[in-house]
Amino acid sequence: MEDMPKRVLVVEDEADIQTAVRTLLENSDYEVTSAENGLVALELLEQGLQPDILLLDLMTPSMSGYSLLYELHRRGVSNTFSIIVMSGDVLTKQQIDLFGIKGFISKPFDIDELQAMIVSV
Repeated sequence: MEDMPKRVLVVEDEADIQTAVRTLLENSDYEVTSAENGLVALELLEQGLQPDILLLDLMTPSMSGYSLLYELHRRGVSNTFSIIVMSGDVLTKQQIDLFGIKGFISKPFDIDELQAMIVSV
């Protein structure tokens, strides 16, 4: 089971960032699914997608990353995968604790720093 690639759901509305993150992860043998907002991510999860890691931008259209975090917490599934937030916004310690966020990286971020964070969760 250790040799199975980790599955990552990337929630990011900026196409350039989504592409860069996808390329980084796929080149490191991760299985990557992308969603442009929280609503699409929630639909993917409802359809049975089971990521190991959720990479989440907080500021997305239609359904923000904040709203997705609250909804996942409300449904009791936010602890079934590691959550890494990548955002220009700031989270409080209470939000980080409440949602079980494993990592936070400020935008703009260094791609090597993101990779190191992903490997560590």
